Amino acid sequence: PSKPAQTKAAVSKPAPKAESKPVDRKTRADACFKDGFMLYAKGEYVKAWPLLEEAAKLGNGLAQHNCALMCERGLGRSADPAEALRWYEAAAEQGIELALGYCHQYYQKQNDWDKATYWLKRAAEHGIVSAQSVLAQKYEKSHNFKDAVYWAEKASAQGDEKAKATVQHLKEEMAKHGADSERQLSRKAIETHNVSFRTVPLSMRL
Repeated sequence: PSKPAQTKAAVSKPAPKAESKPVDRKTRADACFKDGFMLYAKGEYVKAWPLLEEAAKLGNGLAQHNCALMCERGLGRSADPAEALRWYEAAAEQGIELALGYCHQYYQKQNDWDKATYWLKRAAEHGIVSAQSVLAQKYEKSHNFKDAVYWAEKASAQGDEKAKATVQHLKEEMAKHGADSERQLSRKAIETHNVSFRTVPLSMRL
């Protein structure tokens, strides 16, 4: 008699793994900053540091500013003024107001007027009203009335009443002396008018 045909047991195949979507840098940076800042606010600096550092390295400006503070004050890690300055400058380049103010004041105290002026200009370019007003004053003292008017009008457009009052005066001076668009900020104006612009507390910007 013929043997009954043997049927092979069905072998179950593993379900295909779902492909995980790569997390983009910004999303990862924002998540690390959020978690790190919550720990920072609780005073858990040691736990906060690696998260904030990762966010900072991924380009989060607020995390860079927090890392600068922690390096400067030795929170959750050893103090390192040089590393603090690097993080302050990184945050400043992204327009973090307090970082811009720190860099400007730091280089003023070092009598490094070229770098102090660089950070003042960057602050003005990022739309910080007080920096625009101070820069207008420096250009006026250099008799560069064209650029003085430009920055005074920028500050005026954002509601700076003092800047509004000086725009007309600057235009009158420009009419008297001529607009010299090539005139740079004079060394005397930079060194003697070493006013720092006002910054808004970080808590008001989060």
